[in-house]
Amino acid sequence: MNVSSSKLVVAAPFSSGGDSSSGEDKVVAVDGLNVKRYKDQYYRKAEDQSNLPTRSDKYKIARKRANILLSLVNTESLSASISSKPKVFNTPFERGDAIEVEYASSMDTKTRSITKFRGLVLGRTNKGLASSFTIRDVVLEETVERTIPLHSPLLLGVRVLEKNWIGKKRIRRAKLTYLRDRPDVEVNVSGWKGFEGDKRKKKGKKK
Repeated sequence: MNVSSSKLVVAAPFSSGGDSSSGEDKVVAVDGLNVKRYKDQYYRKAEDQSNLPTRSDKYKIARKRANILLSLVNTESLSASISSKPKVFNTPFERGDAIEVEYASSMDTKTRSITKFRGLVLGRTNKGLASSFTIRDVVLEETVERTIPLHSPLLLGVRVLEKNWIGKKRIRRAKLTYLRDRPDVEVNVSGWKGFEGDKRKKKGKKK
């Protein structure tokens, strides 16, 4: 049996008889390297290889370098977005809160219009720059559900109208998607006129 390579040549180091088939490890020195035979397999000890990859070698791969650069860009963009919109990120809100969102129609500050709409927060998704939140409301007797990117430049501000608007108790679920199957009156934030600070006349709250 002959096994040849540019660095190592092994020519029948073991005989076919004796204890060669016992499965025991045997080590012989060939060409200055230790070669071990185990169950008729030849391999070189890892500690004898001078070209083993180091921890820094993975950063020499183009794909790895691209991932690192992309991660740095995302981190810088995330920090810039948070610092540029204090009306959004300095307003803590969670699922179950009734909120009012201030949203712009375009990036042009001269021609854009600003719209304010309300809704009940069904849940939030935290995925870096792709983070978003979903609100549900009743507008003109139609149920409307919006998913708003948290880091969108069109999102100008968020105001909490009332914490734990549903049932006035702590919300334990991560998502309030079950409200999609409930009566619309339970998510009619725009129709409720009892929020503190509202100029509209307060009326009796839903039962």
